[in-house]
Amino acid sequence: MSKTNIRVRHCQCREKCADEKSRRVCPPGCSHRDRYQVRRRMPPDGKRKSKMFASYAAAERYLAELEGEWLDRKVATIHRQPKTLMTFGEVADDWYGIKALAWEPRTAEENRRIIDQLWKPLMGDRRIADISKDDLQRLIQQWDREGYARSTIRNRIVNIALPVLEYAEKPVRGLTFPAESRRSGRITDEEVVAQGLYLADMSELRTLLNAMPERYRLMVEFMALVGTRWGETVPLTQGDIVNGMRMSIHRAAKRATKAEDPSGYRIGKPKTHRARMVAVPPKLLDKLRDADAPRDALLFAEDDGSLVDRNRFSKAFREARKALPDRLARLRIHDLRHSAASMLANGGAPMKLVADQLGHADIAITARVYTHVFPGTVDALMLQMNQAVTALGQ
Repeated sequence: MSKTNIRVRHCQCREKCADEKSRRVCPPGCSHRDRYQVRRRMPPDGKRKSKMFASYAAAERYLAELEGEWLDRKVATIHRQPKTLMTFGEVADDWYGIKALAWEPRTAEENRRIIDQLWKPLMGDRRIADISKDDLQRLIQQWDREGYARSTIRNRIVNIALPVLEYAEKPVRGLTFPAESRRSGRITDEEVVAQGLYLADMSELRTLLNAMPERYRLMVEFMALVGTRWGETVPLTQGDIVNGMRMSIHRAAKRATKAEDPSGYRIGKPKTHRARMVAVPPKLLDKLRDADAPRDALLFAEDDGSLVDRNRFSKAFREARKALPDRLARLRIHDLRHSAASMLANGGAPMKLVADQLGHADIAITARVYTHVFPGTVDALMLQMNQAVTALGQ
């Protein structure tokens, strides 16, 4: 701080000092109390700040405040630097630091790995402003030629690069992705439902249950009739049974390495991060309820009382589905969820009820996936309208 920004003001009194022309400053007893003037041109506009003070110390404090404000504005200006002038690696780190707070640990680890091992070597040192849509499109084409499945390409591009560019206020739209790779053999939920790759009625469910090992039958029956996800079903306990006809779904078992947890699972929140209540057939709940068991006793468990092992269950499920019709030769565990939705729809349940039962975050998901299983409801409505048309004709 320069002392030249503070000066003693010249006497301008018209009383005591008026006749003393030679006196350049106010004497100690002058009625002019504010003797010290702060004059400082402040960047960035160069405007002059001027103020009078009675003491030199007060003038110094004010000048320090001015320069502190200027420094704060300078720092804020640096932080307001457009993100497009930053490198992709810097912006990706900032974006990850914010988004990772809401991710599951396993998701955060995977996205961190993709950023560090894939994107930083590719574009880590390039400025956001220099990255174009054509750059990303060429990468998509390159990975497609190298044999990556479409889902892998989308996960690498859509889930990482595009949100980072969006965060940097340089959104990219209109990328073209390759068709589903035949090598992956994967089909969407919409295609599963459209092709009827789920248990259509109770007879098919009975056939599957009879082919499953006895210790897993109740779990299969529960998922096929209630529609819970695998991860939501595994950690259910006696304490989750509510009022004899409802089940509270507020936890989910996530796959984990043995190093993370010896059970192979990590218990966290459901997929949508929201708890829900699901309806359960009373007779099925009677099979699950054990009045003598503690509230934390598992509803479904291995013979030793531990959480159901996914690998053992999957192996038993693959063997059991061989007893089903040929169209169900590739039935998945997740398709038991589609079976429940189909049975609810064919029973006349409205789409909103099905969405609540399955725990969809948006009813639009239910409408998109299960459009094909609601024809019975539409037909019933058409019959009602047909009666109205008949009445109009009379």
